[in-house]
Amino acid sequence: MNINFLTSRECKAYLQNGGDLAFVPLGRIERLGPHMPLGARNIEASAVAQLLAEKNNGIMLPLIPYSTVYDAFDQRGSIDITPDFMHEYCINLCDELVANGFNRIVFVSFQEELYYLSHDYFQTRNKAVIFLNPYSFIDMTYGVPASATALTMDASGRELWLLAACLHATQNTEMLEKIFAKVEEYFDMVPIDNPGKQRLDMLGRSGYGMLDGQWQVYPVNLGGSLGDSDKFQLPSEEMLDKAKSELLSWLDGLAPAVADIAEYQKYLDGRSVLRSM
Repeated sequence: MNINFLTSRECKAYLQNGGDLAFVPLGRIERLGPHMPLGARNIEASAVAQLLAEKNNGIMLPLIPYSTVYDAFDQRGSIDITPDFMHEYCINLCDELVANGFNRIVFVSFQEELYYLSHDYFQTRNKAVIFLNPYSFIDMTYGVPASATALTMDASGRELWLLAACLHATQNTEMLEKIFAKVEEYFDMVPIDNPGKQRLDMLGRSGYGMLDGQWQVYPVNLGGSLGDSDKFQLPSEEMLDKAKSELLSWLDGLAPAVADIAEYQKYLDGRSVLRSM
């Protein structure tokens, strides 16, 4: 159910027959390492939105390919859009979807500022807008790992695990082969040690310095294991079926939560909530 390919009458029929669910993939153009395509986030957001729409009788909207990128110091492919612009853009998009009759709106994106959009939309419109970060697939949710395999890898491995799972689930074998060829080309290297950044990371996620020789600028947040000899633990092509299986299982597990958005909205609709702004 991709809105790109629906006619106006088909979309109207979907809404009149009880459909009210829109998945909005919001990606970004961002460098994530020498083996990763700049559009990796676009691929992942689109794949997750597509699979969720298929599994939950929803409609997938076209990909929004740009958002805020924080590691874009000397560009090299990253395209950075200001958070304020993205916020207003997404607010307008939600207004249009609600006007059309979509009562369940799920953004699939790595854009953390969408948390503020969902809060803002609830406060001002009394509507529930959900933000799903695909990285939750390789993160902890309620203390339970969505992908136990990915958590055994370093940050570079987890990035590749998510992308490989999305590509395999959507049968993009050509891109998969290209990426694994790049992995073989670039990941026979010595781990980087940067004690200065390690100390900053003890305080939490840090910004990265920009002066030559002051700090290393990393394509991904490598956490506190910068000096480990086994830092580059990457998934192999033989693990693709497992990546796909874990991804699909995670998405299946989200179905009750997607359904509950409607119940929550009914709860909101039954109350007149006036808030001072």
